[in-house]
Amino acid sequence: MKTKDYILPPIGIVSFLVVWWLGKVLVFPDSNFLPSPKETFNNLYDLLWNRKLTLDLGATFHKFSIGFSLAILFGIPLGILLGINKRIYQSVELLLDFFRSIPVTTLFPLFILFYGISAKTIIAMVLVACVFVIVLNTAYGVFYTKASHVSYLKSLGASKFQLFTNVILPSSLPFIFVGLRVSVSFALIVVIVAEMFIGSNYGLGTRVYESYETYLITDVYSIILFVGLIGYLLNKIFSTLEKRIIHWK
Repeated sequence: MKTKDYILPPIGIVSFLVVWWLGKVLVFPDSNFLPSPKETFNNLYDLLWNRKLTLDLGATFHKFSIGFSLAILFGIPLGILLGINKRIYQSVELLLDFFRSIPVTTLFPLFILFYGISAKTIIAMVLVACVFVIVLNTAYGVFYTKASHVSYLKSLGASKFQLFTNVILPSSLPFIFVGLRVSVSFALIVVIVAEMFIGSNYGLGTRVYESYETYLITDVYSIILFVGLIGYLLNKIFSTLEKRIIHWK
């Protein structure tokens, strides 16, 4: 990467902070509903240093990790199955597109009916929000496997298992990681939003809503920044894994 490429990301961050500061100073100087960047970051530091968000982070990550793991566990094998057998895919394609198009938040009342007001509801919502993205991206990855590579290995007498491990899986990995990177953001969004509406003792979404209700506006901004940082780090982790695993890409 060129030296100037390392300079560009900080420019964007600094520009955002400058616009934020100007908005506070010039547009809302006396408003309590827009704290300054310095005030917000100092407050976030205080929340983290005094471990005021430890239990909330643990509760959010617990629901996120279970729901996202289940989506991977079911999504990747199902996607590979649909990608290998196009007839099965064509028979369920309409259903997949239909359910993928439904925002998972509109199904919130149904999840409440089945699981009640509990962590299971949020985990189920994360699973549904992510699994269709992972299934479809995995299936597309199998679809776009180069036929010439498959034919070549078949001519050498390769078994179906060898075709899968040496051609199909490696070819589909870039698509799988695209699905994982998209769905990891979905998972975090769903957990935070669901926590805001489901009465629970701990959770970052719960803490944001409680801070809003008690007019702790600086806490609201601080926790939002913290959630954004978590989302960025999660995407960075999957991006790094993708570069290491798919090193030939």
